[in-house]
Amino acid sequence: MVKNNIHSRKKHILKISLLATSVLTTTVSTVSAEQLQNEKQSDLLSKMTETSTPHTIISSEDLSNSNQEANQKDETASKSLQPMIEKVDPSHIQALWEKVGTGEGDVLAVIDSGIETKHSMLQLPEDADKMYTDQASIDSKKQLLGIERGQWINDKLPFYHDYTQGEESIDRNTYHGTHVAGIATASGLTQKENKEQMQGIVPNAQLLFLKVGQPSVEGEREKHYAMAIKDAIALGATAINMSFGQVGKASHELNDDFKKALALAADKGVAIVVAAGNDYAMGGSQTKPLAKNPDTGVIGTPATTEEVFTVAAYVAPHYWSRVLSVTDGSTSKALALEMASPFAENKDYELIFLEKGLETEENAERLKNKVLVLNYDFVTNSKEVAEKVEALGAAGVLVHNNQAKKPLIPLAYNGPLPMGFISKEDADWLKTMTSPQFRLKKEKQLVEVPGGRQMTNFSSWGLSVDGNMKPDFAAPGYEIYSPTPGNDYSKMSGTSAASPHAMGIIHLVRKHIQKEYPHLSAKEQLQLVKNLLMSTASPIYSELDHSYYSPRVQGAGALDAKKALETDVYVTAADGLSKIQLGDVNNQFELRVTLHNLSNQEKNFTYFARVLTDKVEKGRILLRPQELYQTRPLQVKLAPNQKQEVVIKVDISNFDQQLKAQMPNGYFLDGFVVFQSKEGAQKDLSIPFIAFKGKFADLEALDSPIYRNLDGTFYYSPKEGQDPYDFEVDSIQQIKEQYMTGLITTFTPWSLVEGSKIDGFSPEMASEFSTTDYLGSYNKEGDNTVRRFRFVEGKPYLALSPNGDDNMDKVGFRGVFLRNVRDIKAQVFASDDLQHPIWESPIKAFAKKDVNTNDIKESMLENTVWEGKDASGNPVTEGLYRYRVTYTPLAEGAKEQFIDFDILVDLTPSKLPQSAILMLAERRIELTESRDYLSHDTYRDRLYYKYGTDDINFTTFEKDDMGHFVIPNQVEDELSGEKITINLDKTDHFFFVREDFSGNFSVISLSQLLNNHSDQMHSLEESKSDRKESNTGDIRHEKQENLSQQTLLSTPSIDGQKQNDQLMVEKEKDIMDESKSERSEKNKFPKVPASITLKDGTLYPQSISQKTSLPKTVDSQKTMTFLGIAMLFGGILQVLWSYFKKRD
Repeated sequence: MVKNNIHSRKKHILKISLLATSVLTTTVSTVSAEQLQNEKQSDLLSKMTETSTPHTIISSEDLSNSNQEANQKDETASKSLQPMIEKVDPSHIQALWEKVGTGEGDVLAVIDSGIETKHSMLQLPEDADKMYTDQASIDSKKQLLGIERGQWINDKLPFYHDYTQGEESIDRNTYHGTHVAGIATASGLTQKENKEQMQGIVPNAQLLFLKVGQPSVEGEREKHYAMAIKDAIALGATAINMSFGQVGKASHELNDDFKKALALAADKGVAIVVAAGNDYAMGGSQTKPLAKNPDTGVIGTPATTEEVFTVAAYVAPHYWSRVLSVTDGSTSKALALEMASPFAENKDYELIFLEKGLETEENAERLKNKVLVLNYDFVTNSKEVAEKVEALGAAGVLVHNNQAKKPLIPLAYNGPLPMGFISKEDADWLKTMTSPQFRLKKEKQLVEVPGGRQMTNFSSWGLSVDGNMKPDFAAPGYEIYSPTPGNDYSKMSGTSAASPHAMGIIHLVRKHIQKEYPHLSAKEQLQLVKNLLMSTASPIYSELDHSYYSPRVQGAGALDAKKALETDVYVTAADGLSKIQLGDVNNQFELRVTLHNLSNQEKNFTYFARVLTDKVEKGRILLRPQELYQTRPLQVKLAPNQKQEVVIKVDISNFDQQLKAQMPNGYFLDGFVVFQSKEGAQKDLSIPFIAFKGKFADLEALDSPIYRNLDGTFYYSPKEGQDPYDFEVDSIQQIKEQYMTGLITTFTPWSLVEGSKIDGFSPEMASEFSTTDYLGSYNKEGDNTVRRFRFVEGKPYLALSPNGDDNMDKVGFRGVFLRNVRDIKAQVFASDDLQHPIWESPIKAFAKKDVNTNDIKESMLENTVWEGKDASGNPVTEGLYRYRVTYTPLAEGAKEQFIDFDILVDLTPSKLPQSAILMLAERRIELTESRDYLSHDTYRDRLYYKYGTDDINFTTFEKDDMGHFVIPNQVEDELSGEKITINLDKTDHFFFVREDFSGNFSVISLSQLLNNHSDQMHSLEESKSDRKESNTGDIRHEKQENLSQQTLLSTPSIDGQKQNDQLMVEKEKDIMDESKSERSEKNKFPKVPASITLKDGTLYPQSISQKTSLPKTVDSQKTMTFLGIAMLFGGILQVLWSYFKKRD
């Protein structure tokens, strides 16, 4: 088989490089809906992702439907509209406004990536009380404090500074910060663009905006945060919002300056409010965690620290929406619509359901001018769907949800075709109609969310890496309407939207506490605010699961400002916090809760515990709750101003056996202790609790290696019908799914190894290239779309050949970490001494858990690379070695864990063919192997042809089904288009290369193989004359040595005493009767005969005379008889050897 596409893979690399360059040189601060490519990443698509650099996915909606209509509305008419908060107020903010005002004289701060300083939301009423009345007042305060930075924008925004650049750059990366600041403090004064009458939670407060972007120096960001926090505190801010974080990082890893700033804020009573993050849980939105790895939390810093208020995001139970008025005869109904691209308001549309998608529709004519109703299952990309629908002549698309009790999903489309999203419930109702029509209503309406209030499926789960219960509580964070750049207003989703909402509530409740409890210190007041908010939060119930969500995702529940304002009782655990953290428990445990009565009246409650755990299906945690049971209700009576402890006994013995079968390494037990007030539901209280049945600290931190789990790992699942040993590769011949724990090495083809020694050879233009991939995997014979893992007797074959050719010379560790770990180190032991390592790597201080697949491809730990040398730098000898990686989870009390791999070091190349003949007519090369050649040790045989003069290159030929090489007349250089003529006369340009499974190359030129054939023929003729003198002769056998070796087993273990099973792998190698110097010459090219002659179409070297007499018939028969006896004898020996090998 001929490899004609010489440069095809190299061409792909060049394309990828150009694409990467174009992406990297483009700066985008916002992402429009039409830029989204994969809507099925989450059924709450428009979530934002905040990692180290905040950025968002924006949901577009035409809020006015007509620019002309918007221009006709003057501000006077707009002010007559009902403010949004009077229509949608899930947190009961208005009760706070009535009690403590809307922020007059107060200062709040936002630390974010940028803000549009000229937005109309940044205004205050002229007569509003202000801390800073003009620029001079804040300049005076800064001078007093020694703060030389900061810019006055206006009386709403008296301080702005870029802490990253050290200057007042105000026009970059403004979308996220503008939206966040608007939720907290937008004034709502100018209504021309603010068509929904949107106001912030504290609309009349002044705003300090402290910009922190991506620093040029690694590790500088936390220092900038610390400086910004200190400035905000000094300038009088009572609450600071931080909608960012680092996934999976532990609190103790924070920069010291950052820790001190957080402690300072707590001492001063300044609330630091932090978004929980949008990373959902281990595995992201696409992969559910393994039931054997129940540590699903992904909340990172600074949200994990106890000093801050950590906020999750929920979907509000009601929202203000466009609606479709549907009629069918006398029946009519208003349907909520999430509109992506507008329908005409004064037009009736007819509907057609296509439940099996567009692809199955055969009668396109009936679809013309109709609105097609599609199941979300068949809409993987809304833009592509719109293009197909337009081509059919349809009038528009309505996509309906594929799940009941789920919110409407904003589609990533904003083109000319009318498109929107409706609920499954409304779609089911439409199906009952005979000939439904709809018209888009001009006015928006308040509609209920299917399933009611519910957690978003992007809000990050706890626990924290430190084992703390986080988040603290939840706030609205789905499709939140707020100011955006361009003096506009748009919707956006994410915990970044929930966090400023909570900050406003925290600030206003604190004002109330300051008035009610002035005798408390600022720090005590702030802690009381947190306890009151958590005690009065409303646990969120999942209608889909008929259970309350885990406190690991919702914290104490949805913030309720009115309840927090009106309560005079709160609840805490023994540590004074409004949450119970029990750690590891047995089947029976106790919940101890202290009630604090702040009033002069007696209080009576009925209390009980709701005990929850995770729902499991097919070995995966669904991230959905199941309620185990409720404890027996009890009564408590609190005297005025009394503090009293109550105890609830929990026993899960009846569930333990079933739960251990589902989650063998342990499981969470969490839920809420509920206190139902005799005064009504408005006075109800609750406190979340969390426990772990098992040893949480000892949970495995590393995903099982692929060598042990070909049927699937945490992130990898084979396709249905896939050979478990086969893994699909990408355009550069690398395994596509690099989301697996294993060992990594570099595979370098011989053409690059040899070409590097030749002047004029360019690796960049070569037809082959090096790849980095999993040790033990090889290109599958006859299928260049697959790499195949090699196993011997059910065990992985892991081998190296550290000989300096960069082909399988070294090995490194790639780990998919399911928990944060510290002190990662690699060691190598001789197989007969597992106590004293011959080599150790440097220690890597920290590795974070792989929350999703985005960064795993880059996660090989460079410090673990072993180059086949001992601690002194000397090459190791051939043999079996144990490669071990050790690490320790960051969980408190965790023990060191390790994983072992057995690696064979093999430096002995495979035996080469004895000779070859070239059939010129067929352009075929046939090889003759020695009788003791063992093919199972050969990875691949290839024939290389070197061509070019100034620019040297190689092309490759593979064997055909008969094991021969058939050489074409020409091949094409794909990059240049040049036709390369393959000249069979140039036998010194052909090289036969045999590669074994350890990466050793055995090389011989074609001319030498042909010359060997002529030598054999010459020897036959000489032996004829010898046998005339004697009918006997010696049969000499080459030495063979069977090298028995232990196999390669990878076994993760926590117990340091466990060792890997040993397996013997037989590998035959020929020990040649040659000196060491001769062996060192084996890979060098033999000399090529000066000329050749042709005889009967077969190529022979010139050294054979054409006049030489061939053996006569009788002599030939004797020779063949002799050889036959010898072959029979050798065959018997081989059978006997195989028999005893099997017995062994």
